[in-house]
Amino acid sequence: MDEKRAPENTAKTAKRDSGLLAAMMILGSDTVIKQQEADGQQDFVASTTLPTKMEPEARQGLEAGGVKFLEGVADDSLFQYVELPEGWQKVQRNEYWSDLVDHQGSVRANIFYKAAFYDRSAHLSLVSQSSTCQVETVRWKILPVEPHPSGCGLFYSRAPSFSSM
Repeated sequence: MDEKRAPENTAKTAKRDSGLLAAMMILGSDTVIKQQEADGQQDFVASTTLPTKMEPEARQGLEAGGVKFLEGVADDSLFQYVELPEGWQKVQRNEYWSDLVDHQGSVRANIFYKAAFYDRSAHLSLVSQSSTCQVETVRWKILPVEPHPSGCGLFYSRAPSFSSM
């Protein structure tokens, strides 16, 4: 591993950042917090960490895939340093969610991270690799349309029996 990089701990930064309160007063707290969350997600994706909060099965599954779990991040219990296998990466979906994607483009885990200084949280959920999506082929048959016997201007079709399809 070249260099360990952790996401910024926004809860600690907010205590030292007098500009945050001024920005919230000028731009509005919703705008500033949304930006902080978006920036935090980008910072997390660029880091060499994963959340510490995950089910034991998730950790075991990732270790089986080649992820090496290192030590926790000093002064930030939300994250731990990791070494990802060659070609694996974190991909941001929005300001709260990212995916851990393997070298073949398969999503291995979904990762939640809320970077808002007042309510930081993070967790990881393993995506099952055994589940498959089956696509069914639907066969359509064009049916002849006939005028309704009442002569009311409506049309109908006689439904075929299933054996004729």
